[in-house]
Amino acid sequence: MAAFDDLDCNLRAMLSPENDVRRCAEVRWGDRCERAIDAAATGLLERCAGRGDAGVRQLAFALLRRMAARDWPKVAADVRAAAAPALLRVVDAQDEAAFAARAAADCCAALVQQGLGLERTDEDAYPNILEWALARCAAPGPARPAALRVVERVA
Repeated sequence: MAAFDDLDCNLRAMLSPENDVRRCAEVRWGDRCERAIDAAATGLLERCAGRGDAGVRQLAFALLRRMAARDWPKVAADVRAAAAPALLRVVDAQDEAAFAARAAADCCAALVQQGLGLERTDEDAYPNILEWALARCAAPGPARPAALRVVERVA
């Protein structure tokens, strides 16, 4: 639980209006990613799934997109495989705030844009994200706008 609280504290500090506090928190985040990228990715996914306040959650989506663009191959396969289903559950949840569905869709698109999961043997994106998006684009429903956003971003 201490690691969870420590990450929340660090993410809140990254949102601070104080430049010095924010810079220190960004350095700590960078160190965390270098030391334990799997734990950092898992922590971000937990926050994207709804754990933490709205500001922390929004920052977690942004950091996860950045991680997908820069460091995703460094993340352990089991954590990568869990990412797409977790993000798709956020989009599918009907009680989610609109920003969460859009942010999760953007994270899914980032995973696909990196070329991850385009082979059928890779669970990161192909079967999870692309098939999910195409199925929801074809039918009306609350997840259709997010699915269209994924398709638009990767087309």
